[in-house]
Amino acid sequence: MTTHWLPALVAIPIAGGVLVPTMSRRWAPAWGFGVLIATLGVALFLTGLLREDTVSYAVGGWPPPYGIELRFDVLSTFAVPIALVAALAVPFATHSNEPVTTPEGVAVILVGTGGMMGFVVAADFFTLFVFLEVLSISAYGMVAMSEERGAGLAAFRYLLMGTVASIVILLSVGLLYTLTGSLNMADVGQRLPDGGLPLHLAIGGLAAGFLLKAAVFPLHVWLPDAHATAPSAVSAILSGLIVKMGIIGLLRTPGLEHLHELLIWVGAASLLAGALFALVQDDLKRMLAYSTVSNIGLVVLGLAVDRTGATVHILNHAIIKASLFLAAGAFIHRAGSRRIEGTGRSMPLTTSAFAVGGIAAIGIPPTGGFTGKWMIVLGALEAGRWGFAVMILLGAVILALCYARFVVVVAFRPSPADREGTSEAPLVMLVPIFVLAALSVGVGIIGGPFAAFVGK
Repeated sequence: MTTHWLPALVAIPIAGGVLVPTMSRRWAPAWGFGVLIATLGVALFLTGLLREDTVSYAVGGWPPPYGIELRFDVLSTFAVPIALVAALAVPFATHSNEPVTTPEGVAVILVGTGGMMGFVVAADFFTLFVFLEVLSISAYGMVAMSEERGAGLAAFRYLLMGTVASIVILLSVGLLYTLTGSLNMADVGQRLPDGGLPLHLAIGGLAAGFLLKAAVFPLHVWLPDAHATAPSAVSAILSGLIVKMGIIGLLRTPGLEHLHELLIWVGAASLLAGALFALVQDDLKRMLAYSTVSNIGLVVLGLAVDRTGATVHILNHAIIKASLFLAAGAFIHRAGSRRIEGTGRSMPLTTSAFAVGGIAAIGIPPTGGFTGKWMIVLGALEAGRWGFAVMILLGAVILALCYARFVVVVAFRPSPADREGTSEAPLVMLVPIFVLAALSVGVGIIGGPFAAFVGK
């Protein structure tokens, strides 16, 4: 099926971002929100079309594999949480006066959203790489514009490691072209040689680059500082969306079955290391950042034992982690600092939403975090890798301790004397948090049909 709405999915946010700097600071957030809602509408429309057939668009009329092809398939439905989380992050940031609500900040969010949209619909490796760079450069800018101490250094470290990943990916794409004479993903998959060192170098290089982009242990060192120092709305976009692009890149990599044994061990190491690092953090946003490393490890492990479960989990985790970072941002905003002890006493709604997000992140049924995690556990058992199934459950227990600890900190610890007047977060911040928290449960309630749709 061919539709002109497919290039519009990419063009709308990028064109909207280009126009933002011409506006005043007062109107920039409203414009950004409107553009992202329009993008969400297009993403939902294209998702609806998948019931009939995969959507494809040949740019310039040149048919694949010779021309540039945009393709909307099941994996491309990640466009829906991309647009939703970005749309909710903008009004949230408006009230907290975060720097991302300046015209330049809104422009970076819109262009980054367009880059992610292009990445999930790209059907050839060169287009995939171009949009990877668009979203990566936007992400560096999102971190750099933070007013937190150390944000500049965190953004620079992110830039350096992201650049290394990009170079490795580009070289691997060039090697794939040398081996197959094509860049179209479907065509490359059919032309891959049966084996040989060049093939393993190409696939291994793509995997290494995408794993670095996804912040898998021990390639995660850029993530905690970048996500913790970024504005809270940006942290939601980074942890909820941008790191998942590395996983989507892995899912697009041909011949990934050659690396299953490596992926299962790397994923298990990241799962446990991220959980253990999260357990010793005193800062809420750093704990959430390390829990992302753990969940990315779970997904990488899942790629080797249950691909559908891994895909389900990245879609669900995008919603869950965004809700948690926005709730953390509300606590910090009301407390006026990173010391959030006792803040939850006067913010029961935010605390409740954070608790729901934490339950979903742990993977307790019937929340969304349970569906993909359970599928991966079953996949490990069916593959005879029961030890890895035990590691997944152990990681969940450690993360449960992490979230329970911070619920106790915000809800039961005595608050400082100068914070007695703290009140609940305003409605413009609560609505995004509650929408995402509700979806964290909703996608779990429809877990069976959702998993069947993703796996078709």
